[in-house]
Amino acid sequence: PPARGKRFCVTFIDRFTRWPEAFAVADIRAVKVAGLIQENWIPRYGTPLTVTTDQGPQFESQLMSELWAKMGTQRILRWATGEMAPDSKRKGKVPEQQKLDGQSSENPSRTKD
Repeated sequence: PPARGKRFCVTFIDRFTRWPEAFAVADIRAVKVAGLIQENWIPRYGTPLTVTTDQGPQFESQLMSELWAKMGTQRILRWATGEMAPDSKRKGKVPEQQKLDGQSSENPSRTKD
C-alpha cells in the first residue's frame, strides 16, 4: 500500500555480496533514480562497473545513458520473461529492479578475484 505518497519501490542489489537496498519513492522518473544512485549507492559502495536493468523508461532515458557513460558503467538489459513479460496475463506492475555489480572501480576491497 502507498505510504506517505511513496507508491514505488526502487531496489538495488549488489551482485557480489547479494546485499539488497530498497528505496520508497513517490515517482520513478529517471532524475529520481539517477539521484538515488548518486546520493545513496555510490557514496557507500563506489561506482559500479556494470548495471543490469529492465526496460523501464527511466532506464531507457537520455539522462541515464549519460550517467552510465560519465561513470564508465556498462548497462546490461534484461528482458522480462515468463510471468514478468509485458505480454503475459499477469496483472499489476512488475517492480523496477536494478542490480549493481559488486566490482567497484573506486573500492578495490569489494572487487572480485
